[in-house]
Amino acid sequence: MSEWAKYGFPDPGLMLEQHPMEGLCRALYERYACVFPNDYPPADTMAIDPVPVMTETGRLNVRGWESLDNAIRRILPYYTNHTDPKEPLWTWDTLLAAALRKGELRRIIPDTPCLEPTPSLIWASQRYRMINLLQRPKIDIPYHTIVIEGHVHTGIPSSILEAMETAMSQGTETNGRSLDVYINGIYGPDHGWREGSYCINLTCCSKAFVSPAELPKEYSATKCHLSFTAVNTNPDCPFNNFGTGLTEGRNTFTANEDGVFFENSSRLSPPDTPTPGRQTYGGFRCTDIACYVAFEPDFLFLDKTGEP
Repeated sequence: MSEWAKYGFPDPGLMLEQHPMEGLCRALYERYACVFPNDYPPADTMAIDPVPVMTETGRLNVRGWESLDNAIRRILPYYTNHTDPKEPLWTWDTLLAAALRKGELRRIIPDTPCLEPTPSLIWASQRYRMINLLQRPKIDIPYHTIVIEGHVHTGIPSSILEAMETAMSQGTETNGRSLDVYINGIYGPDHGWREGSYCINLTCCSKAFVSPAELPKEYSATKCHLSFTAVNTNPDCPFNNFGTGLTEGRNTFTANEDGVFFENSSRLSPPDTPTPGRQTYGGFRCTDIACYVAFEPDFLFLDKTGEP
């Protein structure tokens, strides 16, 4: 039996307001203490007010139902969504949606802070399910990339594909943090080269990986995840992944046993072919990059057999 049952959950019924609210706050405190172990006092020193709600300092001494929601919002970035591999990081909307029962309103806030009438009971039950879904904290870890920077302005390549392959094979590899791809195709004669030749400039992340030596000793490389959003840098054209396999929007990779998330240097495809007086541009920029290990601690407030 989890600690939830001591406070009336999963269905707190008509208990006095303080008891289930204390359970919600202690459960949320446990989630905070898991990712900020040095910033919060021991649980038995927590101050309990008539309507206890977790604060940024870790003490349960702020009144108000809205404050509990604010506390949940603050802890969300530190927990992963284990229910949907396509949306690996919780957001308020995805967490609330996962916690709703059929027919429940998306967000119920009572006019008065009590578990009666029914809307307040539903609110408390929703927050129980939301907090209970925060099961896998994430530890941010460093990631590394190999970036190829190359260019060809020789008048030799007879196609944009040949120019790109030459630039990739002769380019300079550097270690960095960029996941971006940028390709610029140029019609050779526009730069003074022979008719039928092509030039190119490119920057490409060819590999993303994590160093197993930099991981906490408890975790293997296969538990590492790299998540980011790919943004089209050419709004006048459709998104082109140039053979990298990325999609516009959120992308998530899991490392293999060697710590490699992806390698795409051998699969890169060329940009549109430039024509006289017309250069071609393509590529994408990666934002919201997160590299992390998700682990499963032994929470006291975790209902593994009941709803969610």
